[in-house]
Amino acid sequence: MTQHINILALLVVTLVVLALLSGPALLIYFGLRRAKRSHGRGRIMTGFGAVLLLVVLAPLAYHLFLGGPWHTRVVTHGTSPSGQEYCVLQAFQDLGEPYQISFYIRDTNGVWRWNYLDHEGYAWRSADVAFSAEHAQVSRNGKPFRDIQMPTGTVDLATIPAGYRNHYAPAELSVEQLFQQFTD
Repeated sequence: MTQHINILALLVVTLVVLALLSGPALLIYFGLRRAKRSHGRGRIMTGFGAVLLLVVLAPLAYHLFLGGPWHTRVVTHGTSPSGQEYCVLQAFQDLGEPYQISFYIRDTNGVWRWNYLDHEGYAWRSADVAFSAEHAQVSRNGKPFRDIQMPTGTVDLATIPAGYRNHYAPAELSVEQLFQQFTD
């Protein structure tokens, strides 16, 4: 999977994190040094620095846990009652907009059609798809998320304009191959 890193954004995030971590670290350092001479103020500074450090690190750890690249996967796949294969794919983008989540379904000739689900959210733990005659309702973690119109007819991949080619994939691809193409 190819990742594109915005160096300026990475630098800004690094500086902000360092600034947030340096205050508590300095409190802990000077508190420990002072604790050797006077027990009261040194311990208070060290304790306050430790609490601040936890307050800063907890949201960062939570964001990294939910938005880390280890959740790139096929969330679900199956076949609709009318026989159309479908899948929900998620791929890590970057820490600012962690995941691109997409719904693919085959049309009547088997061509995979892309449908947008989310691009700024955290990883989905699970997805379910319920079908009606005209719609597929995608649920995220047990809650309805989006209704998608079922594809009618088919398209000729050779006639698709260049800007829309990523919205379709050839019929011969399996879900695993589609996922590999999606994450490249």
